[in-house]
Amino acid sequence: MSEEDVQVYQYGFQCRASFKQSTKSSDIISIAYSPFSGDFALLDGAGITHWNKDTQIDKRLLTYSSNKKQLLKQIIFIPKYGIYFALAKDNTLQLLNSMLQRTFVFDADNCTILCMLYDIRKDMIITAGVGGLKMFRYLHHKCDREQAGTDQYFVQYKHYPVRPSQWITRIQLLETNDKLLCVAQKEIILLTSDGDYLFTINTAPSLPLTDCCYCSKFKYYVTASIDSTMKVWSEQGTLLHTFNSHSKAVTSVLMHPQSEIIMISASLDKSVRLWNLETFEEIYRFPNTLII
Repeated sequence: MSEEDVQVYQYGFQCRASFKQSTKSSDIISIAYSPFSGDFALLDGAGITHWNKDTQIDKRLLTYSSNKKQLLKQIIFIPKYGIYFALAKDNTLQLLNSMLQRTFVFDADNCTILCMLYDIRKDMIITAGVGGLKMFRYLHHKCDREQAGTDQYFVQYKHYPVRPSQWITRIQLLETNDKLLCVAQKEIILLTSDGDYLFTINTAPSLPLTDCCYCSKFKYYVTASIDSTMKVWSEQGTLLHTFNSHSKAVTSVLMHPQSEIIMISASLDKSVRLWNLETFEEIYRFPNTLII
């Protein structure tokens, strides 16, 4: 499908709610959503804002002092316990209560941590970065900590190291096949949900990867890169197709939540696009005015 054949829709994505960041705050770097209150926790370089999309009310709950910027770099909400996990710039894991007040700090790693996720099925917090991937059991209840013989909320369960040049930048839990998808600089690494190695798909000589998603319908892995391309790989590591439509780095790819064959991509070219993974065609484009 040529560039001229792609129809640009002006009204396909319809805004349901929007939040305007204060000019005093820096860019939003992480978002967590509480289904209980309907509140979003919006983390930026200067603190955290609570915002409700229904009432359109926002409240600044945490502001760093002027000499301490971007203390946190990721935040996730844990519905099971009604708390937040935060990843700090000093590579500590922090527990925050519902009002985003810090209640516990855990020194998780002496290497740089780039991302984390929470496996609600196993009460496991998973961190990844320069030192590889580490899994920690979360001991929420006091009796669990007493049984484990510790006063810590986190106990290391497993460590999967990586080569110094292949640090992990993103991790996903693939619930469809119970695997951990790890995005490294020039390869994707598949582990079981318990952290056992399965296989690696080498994407070299491409430029560093930014993201990856899994299509369970066709068993494809789709990687995104700073070179503006997206590549489709088989589970055997065979390159099946390359998408070249974006003009700048592709920052995110994910499968459509209501379709097994539609993938969504976002790019620094200010567009969000939909792709059919059965025909390898671009089927929709939203000319966003924001950089994603």
